[in-house]
Amino acid sequence: MESHDEEPKVQQPAADPKVSKPKTGKTVAKHAILMTGATHARELISTTFNIYELLQLLQKGEVQPSDKWKKLLGMNKYIFVPIFNVDGVAYIEEQWVKTHKIAADRKNMDTKVAACSLGQVDMGVDINRNFGVDFGQVDDILQYQDDEWLEKKADKKRGSDPCSTNYPGPAAFSEPETMAYKNFLTSRKDELAFVINMHSNGNAFIYPFNGRQKNDIEERRPGIL
Repeated sequence: MESHDEEPKVQQPAADPKVSKPKTGKTVAKHAILMTGATHARELISTTFNIYELLQLLQKGEVQPSDKWKKLLGMNKYIFVPIFNVDGVAYIEEQWVKTHKIAADRKNMDTKVAACSLGQVDMGVDINRNFGVDFGQVDDILQYQDDEWLEKKADKKRGSDPCSTNYPGPAAFSEPETMAYKNFLTSRKDELAFVINMHSNGNAFIYPFNGRQKNDIEERRPGIL
C-alpha cells in the first residue's frame, strides 16, 4: 500500500552545472548574473556595490567558504562591470586630483554636441537613456517622476536639449559604451539570466520597463515577473 504520510521529496539540482535552455536547445555552462555600476559617472558608490559583491563571493565562497555561498558560486556565473561610464568616471577622478571636489558630471564625455554654459558637466550623453527601449521618451518620464532632487537649471532642461543632464543622444545606441554593452549582451544572451544595473539615487529596486508610467512589462514580456 502506498503511504501519503511522508514528506514529498524535492528534486535536487544535478551535480553537473550545465543546464539546458529549452527555447534554443543549446547547453550552456551555468546561468550568468551581470552587475554593472557607474552608468552615471557621479554615482560613485554604485561602483563600490559591485566590488563589495565580488569580494563577498570570493571571501565566502572560496577563502572562508560557507555552504550558501559555495552553492551560489557552483550554480551561477557572475560578471561584474563596476564602471560602465569609463570616461565620465575618469573625468571625475581627474577633477578630484585637481580640486578635491567630486564633479557633478553625470553623462559620458561625448563632446560632439554644442558647447554648453556649464562646460563639461553639461556636455555629453546620458548613456542610461541611450538604449533602444522607449528611446527619446525622457520628458514624459521626468514629468511623472517629479525628480525634485534635480536642483540645477541644467537638470530641468528638456531631454531634447543636448545640454540637459538627461539628454539621451541623437539616436539609440549612438554611444560607444551602449553599443559595446549591446554587443556583449547579445553574445551572452543564451546564458544571461539576470542583469543588475546599480545606481545611487533613491532607495528602490526598479524592474523593466520603468520608463513608462503604467509599467506594461507583463504585456510585452508575458510571465517575466
